[in-house]
Amino acid sequence: MADIAANIYIYRNKCGYTQKELADMLGVSVQTVSKWERGASYPDVTSVPQIAAALHISVGELFNIDDTIDTNHHLTHYYDEMAELMMSRIRFAMPEYTIDITPDSRKAKLDAIINEMKKNPEYEEGIAKPGIIGFYVSMDTGFIALDDVNKKIFGDDNDEIFDFLGDKKNRRVLELIYESYTETLSANYIAETLGYDTEDVTNCLEFMAKHMMLRKNDVMIGKDRNMTFYKLERPVGSREFLMLRVIGAFGRKFLKKPQNFRAFMD
Repeated sequence: MADIAANIYIYRNKCGYTQKELADMLGVSVQTVSKWERGASYPDVTSVPQIAAALHISVGELFNIDDTIDTNHHLTHYYDEMAELMMSRIRFAMPEYTIDITPDSRKAKLDAIINEMKKNPEYEEGIAKPGIIGFYVSMDTGFIALDDVNKKIFGDDNDEIFDFLGDKKNRRVLELIYESYTETLSANYIAETLGYDTEDVTNCLEFMAKHMMLRKNDVMIGKDRNMTFYKLERPVGSREFLMLRVIGAFGRKFLKKPQNFRAFMD
């Protein structure tokens, strides 16, 4: 059972607040704060984020849920190394690139592409020829390899994810979770923030938890009271959440004609 009563007391004192000062910040009575700290009553679900904010802690800390962010996830040199390995496997298919393809000349072409992209974020490279492994790279989507050779582009098993993304409410919930990736959120808080029905939000969160995009924590905060919180499976999201970001990135481009598009082939 999460000792929210003790945590409110401990963090209030760490902040140097009196019960009245905390009550005034939250718009409740001193008696309400006193009851919270004695465990005589418990905060309403929708007030939990405001309590955490007033105490300068996360919702996770308020409920003893680990919110630690592994700083290793923010290291970039691993990404740079992987990107270099993928790019090094490209051989160019355009006529002017088919002559004298040596490692040095290929690297020179790749450097030229990178420089173009740095100068112009709208610059794109890729190949859309059916029947071969496809590649696509741009500044805002990064490097994508398409493994769809000899496969249906949209198989029946894709229906569930496209049905999910086809609901605008689900997309807005995804946006809020992404913007609040360090926070532990409840369905009630998200529903109130977005003005959506709690059941719709819960269904969205349960779908994401089912597919390992969110970590789900059921916390007992009283003898007969349970609260469910959700958080990104990892500080930067799971593989599945990354795929949703890729879909979103290409969605932004889909109806927009590229300023530049040049083909290469693996």
